[in-house]
Amino acid sequence: MKPTAGLSADNRLRCDVEGCLYRVGGKVMELVYEDSALAEDCWAADVVVAINPVRRTCPAARVIDRFDLWRQGGHALWLVRDEVRIETVNGERGERPWVQRPEQRARKSRGDGR
Repeated sequence: MKPTAGLSADNRLRCDVEGCLYRVGGKVMELVYEDSALAEDCWAADVVVAINPVRRTCPAARVIDRFDLWRQGGHALWLVRDEVRIETVNGERGERPWVQRPEQRARKSRGDGR
């Protein structure tokens, strides 16, 4: 579900039909819904989060797209003055026998168990 277009009361969050831009502590994060927004957003942001695969060069310091979410699970981002801190669900769960990776799920769904 896309957020409502507009500007937050503190002017940190601005959304339109293509996505949202969030500014805090000198850092910029872009949430991209439409591929057409990537050309501009990749140059303006420290972090780009895209709901679709990013198949173009993107000079943002960090790009999180659909495949990153599939491989690493949900991401938590902290934007602070001199860094962007990112933690992932799979990174926090670690390598445990009960943690299935995307490759394991794909093989089990095919039924080959490899």
